[in-house]
Amino acid sequence: MPAPPPPGPQTLFLQDNSIALLEPGALAPLTALRRLYLHNNSLRTLEPGAFRAQPRLLELALTGNRLLGLRGGAFAGLAQLRVLYLAGNQLARLLDFTFLHLPRLQELHLQENSIELLEDQALAGLSSLALLDLSRNQLGTISREVLQPLASLQVLRLTENPWRCDCALHWLGTWIKEGGQRLLSSRDKKIMCAEPPRLALQSLLDVSSSSLICIPPSVHVEPLELTANPGEDLRVACQASGYPQPLVTWRKVPQPLDGRPRAQAQLEGGAPGLGRHATSDTGSGMLFLANITLAHAGRYECEASNAGGAARVPFRLLVNASRQQPRRPNRHAGPGRRCGILGPQGGPEGTKD
Repeated sequence: MPAPPPPGPQTLFLQDNSIALLEPGALAPLTALRRLYLHNNSLRTLEPGAFRAQPRLLELALTGNRLLGLRGGAFAGLAQLRVLYLAGNQLARLLDFTFLHLPRLQELHLQENSIELLEDQALAGLSSLALLDLSRNQLGTISREVLQPLASLQVLRLTENPWRCDCALHWLGTWIKEGGQRLLSSRDKKIMCAEPPRLALQSLLDVSSSSLICIPPSVHVEPLELTANPGEDLRVACQASGYPQPLVTWRKVPQPLDGRPRAQAQLEGGAPGLGRHATSDTGSGMLFLANITLAHAGRYECEASNAGGAARVPFRLLVNASRQQPRRPNRHAGPGRRCGILGPQGGPEGTKD
């Protein structure tokens, strides 16, 4: 004989309130819940394990909140969940393994967010998913790898996104024509191009494969070599062009171990460390080196990449070991700009093109 369900409510209506936070353990006594309705509240985040005490939950409604992102483990413990409503939030990115703890999920509603990126493994683990709604977001592209885990998919909604019809989306048009169209209703087949301008307002299914093109990146760093003094701050611009707009990455080229400590570097805008992406819609990554020491000396590389390929340019930094700087002036290197040290009144003491 199966064990009887634990006592307690099986459905809880908490919608249309002003709930901004689910404190850890707040739902712990409600172990019998099957349906939980939290839509139209003010939730901005979900703590990992927020629903761990609801292993029997089948339906969770979080529509119309203010969720900005989904942290790893937010849905841990919900192995029986069948339907998840996340529509009408402020989600912008879905990171790898976001839904890994939902092996029996059948419906995932993500429409009317601001999603512009799904990482390749964002939907990993959703082998039972039958319905995926990504309509009315900000998706410009989507990779084949995103949909690969969805072995049971029956309904797919991708309409009303600003699709960028280039070589990276070639697979989607081919996939739909070769069998994926069974997942799309006649309305859902209207996947309209937003760019490039020559293809705007055309249906992806009506665009020929030869028109879905990418322009490989070209990249420019100037100067290619610079000498700095200890204590200075340095900015080096990496200008990139191509279509779609390339992502720009700086990294320091590894050197044989010589006992020197590793240098710390930063991309302009606050992204820590080398090898992180700069803002993708500018095509320009700014390498920022603060309080230069001898450890910063060496070879660097700027890489620009898009769906059409990648391009790299080296940059070499020399540090003047014989000169110590009592103050920390700024150096700014980039195309069309002069690089210099500011004097006491703000004028240059010396410049180098």
